[in-house]
Amino acid sequence: MDEMTQRARDREDPERPRLPDREKQFRRLAEAMPEIVWSARPDGSCSYFNHRWSEYTGMSMAESLGFGWHAALYPDDIPIWLHRWQEALRSGQGFEMQYRLRQAEDGEYRWQLAKLQPIPDDHGGIRRWFGCCTDIHDQKRARDLLRQNRESTVEKNVELQRANQTLKAQIAERERVEEALQKQARILASILDNMGEAVIVADSNEKFLIFNPAAERMFGSGPTATTSEDAASVASSCSAGSSSSAA
Repeated sequence: MDEMTQRARDREDPERPRLPDREKQFRRLAEAMPEIVWSARPDGSCSYFNHRWSEYTGMSMAESLGFGWHAALYPDDIPIWLHRWQEALRSGQGFEMQYRLRQAEDGEYRWQLAKLQPIPDDHGGIRRWFGCCTDIHDQKRARDLLRQNRESTVEKNVELQRANQTLKAQIAERERVEEALQKQARILASILDNMGEAVIVADSNEKFLIFNPAAERMFGSGPTATTSEDAASVASSCSAGSSSSAA
């Protein structure tokens, strides 16, 4: 931080020049850090923010001290933060959590990883709290996208498995039906082969579809004729046989 910025910070925080050497050293280190660094009193009210806080949120030191910094917190995250903060104040134990801070540059709320640790005093109590915030927005979004992609992949795999199961069931049903039809065809063929009567079936083009052995014996040949003359000859023979029977 340059000298001009240092003087501006001193004007914002009149207590700075009167701070003990240990506190001045802490703040010099804090001002050199790229993360947001802050400290709070034992009651939880904030007493210091480094310059990175003001750069990030656009809030001055005066606006941020005490509990004023909550104005930069995402509204839905405030109750969660207060609950965790009160628990830490009661237990004296540090903690970490994720919340969103408004970025002054574009007004976007970005995810932060906040870590807090108590600084003990000489009597076993807490002299103050030390905290820092690291912007993890891009990493969190990348993890969320990866998780969504994984979930989408899992869902697609489930859908594919269901589709495969449906297809297998359809194939099995088709095979079952085909087998049943083939069985019926074999039974019909066996019946036709063993019938004493001639059975002849032709299509609309006068092509023979069924011409059983009895028909072959009757006409002395197999179903090789496909012309209308042959069909007419067979039909005439059938008619003649019928007439003779009637006589």
